[in-house]
This record gives sequence, C-alpha cells and structure tokens, in this order.
Amino acid sequence: MRFFRNCGMNASMFGIAAFIYGLAVSVTLSMCGRNRQMGRSHPPLLRALGYLLCGVSMGAAGGLGFMVASDPASAQGIVPLIGGVL
Repeated sequence: MRFFRNCGMNASMFGIAAFIYGLAVSVTLSMCGRNRQMGRSHPPLLRALGYLLCGVSMGAAGGLGFMVASDPASAQGIVPLIGGVL
C-alpha cells in the first residue's frame, strides 16, 4: 500500500471512490440498456456521464500503466488491489 501513502490517500478512501465509480458505471450501463430496449434515444446528461466515465477509465488505466512502467517497485501497492501477480 505504498502507493496510497505516497499520494496522501489511504485504502478506505480508495474503497469509497471505487464503490462510487462502480455505482455510477452500473447505473449508466443499465439506463443505456433500458433505453435501447425501449427504442428511445439517450438523454444528453446520460451521454455526458458515459463520456466522463470512459475518460476516467482510460485516464486511470494510462496512469497506472505509466506508474508501473516508470517504477516497477511501485506496482507492489497495486497488486493486492487487483489480486494479480506481476
């Protein structure tokens, strides 16, 4: 968990952020699926939220990839979160 200490964030803050992000993604995708089934167009706010979540996902993936590429030892704080072995 060295990554969280380095950026001034503890694991519980990450858990809350991950929960809110997952909730937003779940609601957005279910609303899009429902609109598609009913044959309606998506409201502008839903479309904006979808683009925002896509950008956050790509930014987080790029940031984590850059962090691991620049300092492989820093990935040791990420491994317990994703459950993998690097």
